[in-house]
Amino acid sequence: MNRKLTTALLLLVLSLALSLCACNPPAPGNTYGELTIEDVTAWVGYPPVEFDAIFEKPKFEEPLTFTYDETALTIDAENMTVLPLQEGDHTVTATSEHFEAEFVVSGVAVNKSNYRYDTSRFDSTANTRAEKYASDGTDGKTTVFIGDSFFDAGSFWTNFYSTYSGLDALCLGISATTTYDWEVYATTKLAGISPKNLVMHVGTNNVYDDNDDAYTAIDALQRMFYVLHDEMPETHIYWFTISQRSYGNDKITNVNYINANMLQWAENRDWFTAIDTSPLLTTDMLKDNVHPKLEHYSIFVDALNETDIEFEEKQLPPPSTDIADIIRNTGHAVGASENIIYMNEPLTKEYVLTGTLTIDAKANNGHVEMRFGADMNNRLLLWDHASNGKFKLCWAYENNVPDSHVYTFTTGSTITFDWKLVVTDNDIYFYVNDVLKLVRTAFNPQPVYIGSEALSAQFTDMVAVTKKNNAAEYEAEMEKIAADITAYGSQTIDRKIVVIA
Repeated sequence: MNRKLTTALLLLVLSLALSLCACNPPAPGNTYGELTIEDVTAWVGYPPVEFDAIFEKPKFEEPLTFTYDETALTIDAENMTVLPLQEGDHTVTATSEHFEAEFVVSGVAVNKSNYRYDTSRFDSTANTRAEKYASDGTDGKTTVFIGDSFFDAGSFWTNFYSTYSGLDALCLGISATTTYDWEVYATTKLAGISPKNLVMHVGTNNVYDDNDDAYTAIDALQRMFYVLHDEMPETHIYWFTISQRSYGNDKITNVNYINANMLQWAENRDWFTAIDTSPLLTTDMLKDNVHPKLEHYSIFVDALNETDIEFEEKQLPPPSTDIADIIRNTGHAVGASENIIYMNEPLTKEYVLTGTLTIDAKANNGHVEMRFGADMNNRLLLWDHASNGKFKLCWAYENNVPDSHVYTFTTGSTITFDWKLVVTDNDIYFYVNDVLKLVRTAFNPQPVYIGSEALSAQFTDMVAVTKKNNAAEYEAEMEKIAADITAYGSQTIDRKIVVIA
């Protein structure tokens, strides 16, 4: 082929190429995609909060430089956090070689004098919870469950310790608490601890009891989590979405909105995991329109197991027959009553427990409780219901008791007596100074909790005998009360309370 022909062909190909380009020009716009940074709320005087830079095409992600009023904000570009120095809305411009975006940081001052931050009614119980971690928890190893009543092992999740038997886990929730309470406790009662994992159920009381709207509740949740993370930077936090109650359509709508927003917020937090259990806990699973029936706590257990959480095995001390004294003051509440542990297991059935009770000071409505499980109706009470020093021995809230069941307290004196609690496979017998006072029949035994409220009271010299661990001694105790069992023991499946005059 000669040179002229070759040149002509090349010109023809070039012409066709240019023609095709003219018909199909490159798509207009930024081939790098867009950068988006959502507006963020941060709190003056609080730990810095994270903000998320979203690159439409992650492969083109670039380091960003931020321009802002440095008298109003501090930004850590490496960690993508912002700390407000003053209230108000502050504009930030983020730039890089190929990107530019603006977002607003709303600096908010928190009113700590708001009643929501008054923790006084929970402080005594919170002290007990802190003492429990101090005695049984280990930094870097223990998984701690905290939050509201859902995670209160003394009142609602009563089989927590059997569920997590052998694992290093503590259940330290406090009934009726909100995010505001745990925000306070993060820097007080929980200060200085560093558990392996923190597992929380909290937020329902913000919405249903404190009447927080959705936006207020979202802010309160995120603020609490930032405070907890700042105090426990090595601890991974797991949070179950707010469980719905079976009433209040407006509240249900708010909870759905809160949960959806928190699930989205969790996506970019490597220290935080949100677990969406709310749709799984349906109203037919609730025992009181609020709390799950005990068998449905499996929803939380199973959902948590599907995450990346890891539990350490519990290093149990050698099984012991010793039962520590319980020392209470007038500031204690029954929510902090203590589960009685014998040979590393809670006392539940087929046991005899003896001890001495001393009351040497009282406040209004003082009472001793021996509670079986979570239900406040399932407990023995020594109750100064009229706050007049006349303590009546009764079951739950019964008012009509014989005079022989009334113990009088006067200032400067004490009430002291020996007691014996016998729990068979289905009956409860209670003795004062070896005299039978009360029988509860056809009862499904639950772990026993002992404590008091508004009293200075001491439970001392406690000794247990169980059928499992001390069969011969247990049978000997049963022989001692054989006549009482014959006279009052369960004859039918009907439950009854027998008060012995």
